[in-house]
Parts: sequence; structure tokens; C-alpha cells
Amino acid sequence: MALPPPAWPVEQMTFRQRFLATMTFGRPDRLPFWEPLGYENSTLRRWSREGLPQDVSIEQFFWLDRADVVPVDLGPMPLHRPGDLPVATARGFARVAAHYSCYSPARYPWHWEDCKRCWAGRDYPLRIELDGPMTWLVRWLGPRAGHVLTHECSFADDLLDFLLEYLTLTLEKAASEVDVDYVVIREYPGEPAFRSALMEPYEKLCCFFRGHGVRIVILSTPANVTAVIPELLAAGINGIMPCHAGSGMDALSLSQQHSKLLIVGGLDVRQLARQRRHTDREARIKVPAAAERGGWIPCFDEPIPASVPLRNYERYWHVARELLAGRQEANTGE
Repeated sequence: MALPPPAWPVEQMTFRQRFLATMTFGRPDRLPFWEPLGYENSTLRRWSREGLPQDVSIEQFFWLDRADVVPVDLGPMPLHRPGDLPVATARGFARVAAHYSCYSPARYPWHWEDCKRCWAGRDYPLRIELDGPMTWLVRWLGPRAGHVLTHECSFADDLLDFLLEYLTLTLEKAASEVDVDYVVIREYPGEPAFRSALMEPYEKLCCFFRGHGVRIVILSTPANVTAVIPELLAAGINGIMPCHAGSGMDALSLSQQHSKLLIVGGLDVRQLARQRRHTDREARIKVPAAAERGGWIPCFDEPIPASVPLRNYERYWHVARELLAGRQEANTGE
């Protein structure tokens, strides 16, 4: 296992305490060490050749903080048959809807009661994940999703009403029986998805989760959502991930413009593949800014690609930890 660098932030909180303190603009002992988008398989093969041990998990090797997800299966049961999708009419959707029963026993693990007992005493944050409204519409309607949302409003409203009822009824058990820390709503748009017609479904989802005590709702998307952040905040989505620099999002600017916006991400993964000074710069500018502001967990905006040498990624974590250790010492001396 990799050894800690000479300068190492002192651990004074559990993973869960640290996450909640960070995302509520409190006073965490340090920033969470996260890489929520993970690593490409080809990256791990390259790093193995460059010295990454194969008998230690990558989370252990880089001393990352733990987080976990509530295992709820929201997919079709049974799976769709060939030809079921995409649908073109309400009648066609009726056949598809039969695959989405909130009462299907397999949506939750059969050892659900054991899961709840384990989570009751956990020291790490726990989340619910679900696909967002536009992702569901694209799945059901195919390339026509944008057209239906704009020009066939009645049909789109029926689909969204069905979706919201299905999601909330299915997730009721998880939201009511488990002390969930945050929610991630995933959107993978093949076209601009964040239009006004979707804000009402977002608001209803956020109201559902807030009704169960979940105050952190994060939108996860590779799209540039800078222009609609005010609408997202008004709908109840108070966080974005991964704040994708490659699509033109500027985490530093957004952190200043929207004081209550939660940010997970914001580090430009493209800089990792460049020379050492670029890796250092990404860490030395954004990690202290995130620590100073609060509400921001810095991590990379894409799965780490195979173009990144192991030494560059190790270098990032060493610099980030040295910066945070130095900040701890400065705060202690105040």
C-alpha cells in the first residue's frame, strides 16, 4: 500500500462527518479525498505496468474516503423485449410501463434488513442514485425525446407523471427506512436537456427527498449547465457534479457566482496527462480555493484516462495533501 506523504492532514472526523461538514459549509478537518467517476480499465492496466500493486484496491492505495450507495434497482423488470423501444405513442408506452412496477420484490436486495443494520452505525456517507427525467425520456422515446418534450406536451406530461410516481413509490422504502445523506440525479443528455419543461419534475423529486430529510441533491451530468444553474437551484437541486471543465464549466467562477452551490469535481483531468507543472497548478489553485470556500469537494471531471501516467496522479494527491496539511497547521496556529 502506498505510504502517506511526509505532510499528512490529521484525521479528526469520520468520512461521514467530514462529508456533511463540507457540504453544509461547516468546518471539516480536511476536504474529502474522492474520485467518484473512477478510472478507465485501460488506465489501471497502464498503472499496473508502471508499478501499481495488483493486490490492493485503488481506494486503499490512494487513501481515498469511502462513500456508498443504496442498492435499489430501478430498471425494467422483466427486461424489455426487442422492439419494445423506442415508443411513439401512448398505446405503445402502455406496454413498456408494465415493466416498471414499484412492487417488484427484486428492486431491493433480499437481505435489506441486514443492510439497514449495517448502515445504522456507518461512518461513511450514503446516497441514493437515480437517472433524471431527460435520461428516462431518451431511453423510452429515443431521438424523438426532445421533440416530444417540446411539441407533444400532453404525451410528455403523461410520461413524466408516470415516471415521478414510479420513482417516488419505489424509493419510498429507501428514503423512509434509511438515513440517507445525499441524492445523485444522473443525466446523460444526447442533446441539450436542461430546459424549463424539466424543472418541475426536478422540483417534485427534490420535494420528495427533502420530505424525507435529505438536504443534498446533486445533479450529475457531463453537460455544461452554467446557464441554468439559477433554475436548478430554484428547483431544489443544490449541487452539480462533475462541473466538467472539458465542456466549458469553470468551477472557480461558479464557486464565486453562486455562494450556496455545492460542487463535486471541477478539476480538469486533461491537465493530469501534461507536464508536472500543469498537475501542480491544478492542485495549488483549486484545492485551497475549495477548502477556503466550503461546499466544494475537488475531484476530476472524467474517469481518469489511460493518457495519465501513474506518477502524475500520485503527484496530484501528494500536492493536495501537503496543501491541506499546511492549511491545518495554519488554522491551528490562529
